[in-house]
Amino acid sequence: MPANGGREAAAGQESIDAGSGLLTSGQATTDRVAGAKPPRLGLRASAAVGLGRAASWLSRAAGRGDGAIIGGRVALAVDPGVL
Repeated sequence: MPANGGREAAAGQESIDAGSGLLTSGQATTDRVAGAKPPRLGLRASAAVGLGRAASWLSRAAGRGDGAIIGGRVALAVDPGVL
């Protein structure tokens, strides 16, 4: 029995196994066109990313950790929608 419970996917369409979330037939889908550039970040989001990276670097340079958490917290404080 096929992984999709016995139902066949229509030609050119994909079926997703509800249990595993894996693509079971057809071609993989993408949200972007091949070779397309991702959308640019706005000014606030760019500032949030830059300040988050700076905070991470400062945390590592000061020996206060690996900078993994503080960078995200700073970025979210500047732009809550950055993630």
